[in-house]
Amino acid sequence: MQNALTQAVRASAVLTYAAVVAACVWAAGIDYQAAPHTGVLICVWAAAAAWVQRAVLLWVRRWYGLRKEREEVKAVLEKETGRRAARRVQQSRFRPVPDTFASTALSKARQLAVSALALAATLTALSLHGMPGSDSRQTAIQHAGAEVAVATVVQARLLEKEYDDDNPELVRGYVYELTVTVPGSPAKLATGRTTYHDPVREGGLLTAMWAPDDPSLGAYLGREEKLHRMAAGKWQPNLEGSIVNAIALIVGLCLLPWVLLFSLGINGGSLRKLPWSPVMQSVHAAVAVLAAYGCTPALRGEDPSGTAQALLQAGGWVLLGGMIFSPVYAVLKRR
Repeated sequence: MQNALTQAVRASAVLTYAAVVAACVWAAGIDYQAAPHTGVLICVWAAAAAWVQRAVLLWVRRWYGLRKEREEVKAVLEKETGRRAARRVQQSRFRPVPDTFASTALSKARQLAVSALALAATLTALSLHGMPGSDSRQTAIQHAGAEVAVATVVQARLLEKEYDDDNPELVRGYVYELTVTVPGSPAKLATGRTTYHDPVREGGLLTAMWAPDDPSLGAYLGREEKLHRMAAGKWQPNLEGSIVNAIALIVGLCLLPWVLLFSLGINGGSLRKLPWSPVMQSVHAAVAVLAAYGCTPALRGEDPSGTAQALLQAGGWVLLGGMIFSPVYAVLKRR
C-alpha cells in the first residue's frame, strides 16, 4: 500500500508538470486566435486538479505510514527487547522521503526544473492581461470568417487628441471613429474608437479586417501582417513588442536569479523534502487553484465574475511567482 501511494504521488506530479508545460506552450501562440481558448483552459485546470490530487495523496500516504509505524513498533516491543528491538523499531519508522530520492544532484536538478516551470507559468499568466474578450469587435469578426482588405476612409471623426505627459503641446496620438468601405461590401463599415499616431484623412487607405458574411460587425484596423495572422487564426507566438511583453520580460529577469539561488544554492537535503511535504504541496495546490480561477476569465474571453476573481486575474501571476521561493520553507524548518 505504501509503495502504491508513493507511485501515485509521482504519477500525479508528472501529470501536473505535463499539464503546466502544455498550458504554457499552448498559451504562447494564442494571441492571434479568437477567444475562448478552451484547450489552454483545460490544461490549466488539469494541472490544478492534479496538484490537489498530489497533495491529498501525500496526506493519505503520511497518515497510512504513521499508522503502520505505530502498529509495527507496538508489535516489536511486545515480542522483543534490547538492541534487536531498537533496530527493528528503527526499520519500522515511516520515511516521508523515499530512499530512492536520496541524490543531492537529483534534488537540485528537480528543484531547478520546477522553479523554471513556475517562472514560465508566472510569465504566461502575466501575458494573458489585455487579451480581447469574446464580445469584442475583433473576436466577433474572427468568428464570422475574417478577411483582410484595403479600406478607403469615407468619414473620419476626430474624438480627441492624446498629448505627451511631459510636453503638453506635443500630440502623441489621434483618436478617431472611422467609417470605411472595402471592395466587395456594399455597406459602409464602422471601426469604433481607433488611435493613430498621425492624422487620418477622408479618402485615405488603411488595412482592415472584416467579415463578408456579416458586414454589420464593422471593420477592425491594424497592420497588414498582424491582421492576416488574426484572420488565419493559427497558433503562432507573438514576438511583437508590447507593454505586457515588456513587463513580462522585466519580471522574468528579476525572478531568474532567485530561481538559480533557491535551486542550486541550497542544501540538497532541504530540497529533497519539498516534493514529499504535504504542507508545502498543499500550499502549492491552493496557489494552482487560485491562479487557474484567476486565469479563467481571460481564457474564456469574459469579464471576472466578482471582486475576488478580478483580483486573482490581476495578481494571480504573483502567487505563481511566489512558488519559486518555496525552498525558504525547507531551510527554515530544518533550523
